[in-house]
Amino acid sequence: MQTLLETPAGSLRCLLGTERPVESWHQAVAAEVAAGLGPVHAALFASPVSGTVGTVWTAPGAAVRRYADLPADDRRRLTAAAGSLLSDIRRLGESGAAPTVAAAWPALREIPSYTHLFAVDGRPVLAAWGHAGPDGRSGLLARLDDGLAFYRRPSVPWRMYARALAALALFALAAGLLLPLLAPWVMGSPAACSVPPGQLALLFEQQQQSQRADGLRSLLASLNGEQGRAQLQCPLRQAPPPRAALPQRSEMPRQDLPQDRWDRRDLSMLDGCWRKYSNMRTVDLETGQFYGVREWRLCFDQQGGGSQSIIYDDGQKCTNPLRAEFAANGQLQLKDTSRCQGGRGLMRQRSLCRRISDTEAECQMSDDEGPNANKGSSHGKFRR
Repeated sequence: MQTLLETPAGSLRCLLGTERPVESWHQAVAAEVAAGLGPVHAALFASPVSGTVGTVWTAPGAAVRRYADLPADDRRRLTAAAGSLLSDIRRLGESGAAPTVAAAWPALREIPSYTHLFAVDGRPVLAAWGHAGPDGRSGLLARLDDGLAFYRRPSVPWRMYARALAALALFALAAGLLLPLLAPWVMGSPAACSVPPGQLALLFEQQQQSQRADGLRSLLASLNGEQGRAQLQCPLRQAPPPRAALPQRSEMPRQDLPQDRWDRRDLSMLDGCWRKYSNMRTVDLETGQFYGVREWRLCFDQQGGGSQSIIYDDGQKCTNPLRAEFAANGQLQLKDTSRCQGGRGLMRQRSLCRRISDTEAECQMSDDEGPNANKGSSHGKFRR
């Protein structure tokens, strides 16, 4: 048994009347519909069960799909099938063989909204049937019926008919005795009533048009019923089973400078290009002017040979070869083998670098020549 939804107590307005609970209505209606039309028609109405906060609506089946989740074509097929079932159930109520269905109609076909229409194993199922929303709107499924009004068989008041017949008999007896005596004073000359030929022709034409309209309505009802029955023979396509989620690959942290390779003084881990990202400026020793650096790249091969390129904020650039090797104390040494040449030149520098994480290193830089050789120093960090 599948749970379709739960309607909180007091959230909907019952249209079936208060003389019996909705569970009792369902039991009687389902029994009459199953006996008169079969279990497929009876399964149109979800079973109401008292829940913790209201009424739980359930239906037997394996796969449940909400109306809103269906493609447009499947929605049309589902409503056509529901309309055919409702039309059959309405005619069962009209036949007199299902008094509970007749008593519950048309409230029986009401639902608060299309959120209460489901496809269970491809067949339509109504939840919260016999109820309207708080706004009181109804008639949502009326257009799905075959368009004919519900015909209620008149109950026969035999006692009232017997009294009326007795009164008519007495009146006829009195009239038969008195009418010959009173006829000369009461009845005048007989009057003749004539209908103009034109009006008589209009009356005949109106009668024919009315008969033709009745025939078209019956034909439309028959076509709607046939369409709905055809949809019942072709249940909705079942939703494909959900695809199994692919196992998530655990993201391994980057190790551009792994500790073990650094400890082994493996220069091949430097293979590729690196980017300096701190202390991005140089100074002209003659003028003392500082120049900002837009990009500072260091590139190496697997043996530690490499090059350096510096692009300044004003677009000028210089390049020079580098050499990387490990010192005796385990620090990585980067040494300019010539000056950085270009629009703006630099003295040769030497950097002693230490690993500070798996992804970056920090270097202490000093000039290898010039007035500040082996004196002042600056710090810079580089990473991939």
